[in-house]
Amino acid sequence: IDGSTDVTSAIDGVMN
Repeated sequence: IDGSTDVTSAIDGVMN
């Protein structure tokens, strides 16, 4: 699992 993907998911959740 890539750490970058986890960070992107967190940012996407905040933007949503």
